[in-house]
Amino acid sequence: MSFNKEEFSRLLELAKGARSINQYAMHSGISAAHISRLMRSLLDTPPNPDTIKLLAEKAYNEVTYTDLMGAAGHFGEHEAIKEDNAAYVTKLNPVIDFFRIPLLGHIAAGEPIFAAEHIEDYIDIPSMGDYDPDELFMLKVKGDSMVGSRIYEGDRVIVKMQPEVENGEIAVVNVNGDEATLKKVKKLDNGQTLLIASNDKYEPILVNHESARIVGKVIQVIFEP
Repeated sequence: MSFNKEEFSRLLELAKGARSINQYAMHSGISAAHISRLMRSLLDTPPNPDTIKLLAEKAYNEVTYTDLMGAAGHFGEHEAIKEDNAAYVTKLNPVIDFFRIPLLGHIAAGEPIFAAEHIEDYIDIPSMGDYDPDELFMLKVKGDSMVGSRIYEGDRVIVKMQPEVENGEIAVVNVNGDEATLKKVKKLDNGQTLLIASNDKYEPILVNHESARIVGKVIQVIFEP
């Protein structure tokens, strides 16, 4: 049985439901880029059974593993797999725990990070190891200063609140009391901090340490397809 790209795309659209591609990606653990390409029928090779299992586990609208495997053309190799196969069910990964974190449109200097006017929504993300969900937030990216790090306007970054980062790490920084921005951070021995964009059209910003208040470290980027 061959890969039916159009049928797989239709099923995946149902499986996604009312969620965005990014939300389905976070729930399933499959990259948003891969899901997007499958939904647009751009791939000639079907996803492997492990990928399909993850997509099926978080599917909406009663889309099943069997449905997706059939559209992918895998049942010729996996005849023993049935929807009610108890042996298969016992092999499913445990349900992933989720964190609910705030999505911020901006962070203004001199105001609490989680001020009500900053919060646009609350987003569920898969639990992230030893991170405390109370220390995490998501920030919507503005501007093109970090395109060299593949962070574009409209993307979202997950940030862990912390007052310091290592040199070269990307951080959310309040500079001289302005709205927070994303930059690579490099602390110099002379008591100054260099904030570096990943776009050659922007010059590095040199400020005193106390003028660059680090809000947190970027730990994950979620691109907008």
